[in-house]
Amino acid sequence: MLPKKSRLKIQEYLAKRGRTFRSPLFTVKAFPSSLPYPRFGAVVGKRVRNTAVGRNALRRIFLMCAEDAMAKVPPGDYLIIAHKTEESPARETIYEQLISLIAS
Repeated sequence: MLPKKSRLKIQEYLAKRGRTFRSPLFTVKAFPSSLPYPRFGAVVGKRVRNTAVGRNALRRIFLMCAEDAMAKVPPGDYLIIAHKTEESPARETIYEQLISLIAS
């Protein structure tokens, strides 16, 4: 689980415009930050998963991948927005796409 200091308050960033990176599984919005470490937030809508259990499980997967990627990602605020997919994506796939989008 992400440390509290590394969590993003999602409501503050949903309407903001930031740099956008897209992959087949999710979109990442990047915002500048004055903090020396990255912060992450994840949004999974009802169109992506119907049940709260499914949304929370997918959100946890995104945040676990973000926690693993913290050392490789430059400082900033990152909002991960899930896309609707046929099957649940593998954690390794999410991690690889997250690193390739943000670190580039």
